[in-house]
Amino acid sequence: MAANTASSKRVAQSKTPGVVIRESSIQSINDLEVEQTDGKKFKFANLKGKVILVDVWATWCGPCREQTPKLAALQQKYREKGLAVVGLSLDEKSDQALVQDFMKQAGVNYPIAYASDKMSGAFLDGTEDETGSAPIPQLFVISKDGRVVEHLIGSDPRHSIARLEEVISKELN
Repeated sequence: MAANTASSKRVAQSKTPGVVIRESSIQSINDLEVEQTDGKKFKFANLKGKVILVDVWATWCGPCREQTPKLAALQQKYREKGLAVVGLSLDEKSDQALVQDFMKQAGVNYPIAYASDKMSGAFLDGTEDETGSAPIPQLFVISKDGRVVEHLIGSDPRHSIARLEEVISKELN
């Protein structure tokens, strides 16, 4: 399956870092609404006071598919302590059946929203690699006060679930 060409093109043409990366905060995107796979609207502002793990991913990304069940396990383990995992899919909305099938397969227990250009740009702009595209998966751990405290790019082995859990545990305490 082909990558989301519109988003890839936009990311490749980006000249300035996304707001989340530049400001190390999600404050400026708190009120942006994106549509979830179930048709409901999602806003980061609704998660105020929680530690948020944002996963920017796509069904056509092998490493993304591999890590999704592990993120669901983190959500299960830390939900009651204040963790909110959120997936931002770069898949086209027309691929909704594919996204929903994958969510079932992977045991996704957290909201997945389709990343609008504005939302994906806020997270991904400024992370382009030598190909001109932003690699995925990208994971962002956001503190209770909305600051980005960890940003992991790609499928580097140093970006383990153990590392994520360490950062999440620290932020929850």
